[in-house]
Amino acid sequence: MPIVFLATVGWLISRYLAAYQLHYIDEMWDPIFYSGSLKVLTSSISEAFPISDAGLGAVVYTLEALLACKGGEARWRTIPWMVVLFGLLVVPLGLVSIVLIILQPLVVGAWCSWCLVTGACMIVMVALAIDEVGAVIQLLGRSRTSFWKVFWHGDTHKNGSIDKRTLASDVPFKRLFVAMTQGVTSTWTLTLTFCLGVLLMIFPASFYMVKEMADADRILGSLIIVVSVISMAEIIRSWRYANIAFGLALLAMLCRGDEMSHFVFVAHLVILLLVITLSISRGKIQESVGS
Repeated sequence: MPIVFLATVGWLISRYLAAYQLHYIDEMWDPIFYSGSLKVLTSSISEAFPISDAGLGAVVYTLEALLACKGGEARWRTIPWMVVLFGLLVVPLGLVSIVLIILQPLVVGAWCSWCLVTGACMIVMVALAIDEVGAVIQLLGRSRTSFWKVFWHGDTHKNGSIDKRTLASDVPFKRLFVAMTQGVTSTWTLTLTFCLGVLLMIFPASFYMVKEMADADRILGSLIIVVSVISMAEIIRSWRYANIAFGLALLAMLCRGDEMSHFVFVAHLVILLLVITLSISRGKIQESVGS
């Protein structure tokens, strides 16, 4: 249900942006960056696509919402091909769209607030969908029969339990709400690294910095945000170690000796040390699934 909701939000926004690109509307409102959205939608990145990139995004969001509604709780083993297709739409395409958003201030020199909202939706959708994809990978990897037979027709899982179907109307609302985000937990360490990533992204706009350092802040800050949110999915909690690499990359940029104020240098040093330290702790794991 959260994935369907987020995909619907992304669809509405992409439809609005596509309407401007296809000249159905003459003006577009940006609540935060004003003309930033116009610059992004008419940039070389958008024009590199043979069709409206926002329209293509709307198609992808439509498919994600429809595929999320297909099948039941056990679809990871009853219709694995559907989950694989769903995973390809959410995970790889979601990460590609996030990369395109990161390129906005570097190539275009502007931000698009609508694009940031859709990017946030995609990051959360990746965290919510990755556990089901992981279950399919385990099922296909341990299959006792033909790979393609299991891929297209499904299989039972060795030592697995029989699904006990329960109608949603019979489940208390609180339990149903918890089940919507099952397998995704926000630890205080990941929440804090997320905030540090946001702080890095706003640094260039708040203090005078050389272009190379400002670009590094925007790129590494965006990546820290993405990794922090995705790592809230317990099945890939180990991905948080990527933030250690990003912290070391920021340290390498500081060691270059670019001209910056003493305050900016100390602030960056504190942030990168916090990011590295906080990324070591795994945090509490509430779910025990598979192996």
